[in-house]
Amino acid sequence: MTTDVFGVTELYPTVGGGKEWFSNWGSGIRYVANQTYDASDSDFGLITGTGSNDKLCIKCGESKIRQFGENRLFVNGPWTNTEMTIFARVKDATTSSIQLRSRSNHFGVGLEPYSATNQYVDPNPQGVPDYMSCGFGNYLVRWGQTYPIDFADVGIEIIHELYKLGLGGAASFTMTNDVWIGYKQITRTLANGHVLVEGWNNMSGDKTTWTETLEFDFDGSNATIDSGTLSFWSSFTSYCTGKGDNLCPDVNSHQIWPGPGKWCYVRINNPTKVDLKYFSVREIVPF
Repeated sequence: MTTDVFGVTELYPTVGGGKEWFSNWGSGIRYVANQTYDASDSDFGLITGTGSNDKLCIKCGESKIRQFGENRLFVNGPWTNTEMTIFARVKDATTSSIQLRSRSNHFGVGLEPYSATNQYVDPNPQGVPDYMSCGFGNYLVRWGQTYPIDFADVGIEIIHELYKLGLGGAASFTMTNDVWIGYKQITRTLANGHVLVEGWNNMSGDKTTWTETLEFDFDGSNATIDSGTLSFWSSFTSYCTGKGDNLCPDVNSHQIWPGPGKWCYVRINNPTKVDLKYFSVREIVPF
């Protein structure tokens, strides 16, 4: 096994000439605000979620969250087959999930990537106005969702708000408070055309000892979004027909997204005191 610039073990080799990104958090003190890119790193940006004015404080090699929100840490691609890694230390009793998401054309910093087709759909089925980018959402591994945090699963968001979750066996997972834990999400296209998504953890914080928590093999038909959910979000699918990545109206025929996405990103729900370090994304061999 090889190690990256942080000394973290790499599970899969970087593809020849492939893109690599490593967080540049080691010098000085600076802040990254909502819907902006890091002034010291044009590939790294932040969204804090509706109703939050949170910002990241970057200093001493770490990024610190200190205000309630839904923080999304975006890394600009394009990305296809990826190994994404981050270490997190949760120091609160509010964080409900840590999620690593890949191959995403979901709107991100500056409402990219499909700003030309953004429309204010008001109201959406939840009664809250929302922007739509009509891009493939992402493949994700999610650790937690309730407090205490006690499970992990794989999911897919084909377009915004159209999720299939609970895949991969919903493995047992315990997040110890105030302890550094490593998270890896790996997304690869296999030789048979399937997309394999894996979730790994380094529970000791030693950067070396990684254990696979769960995985799911998307075969194109085993992650179907039910008809009731599709009906509930029909205003979005109607608007997105023929736009963006052209995933509508037959959303379920796009469970496999074989091409690149603009983003890999980390989403942390409801944090109030979380520290992050060793964030990286690498383009790896597909199979």
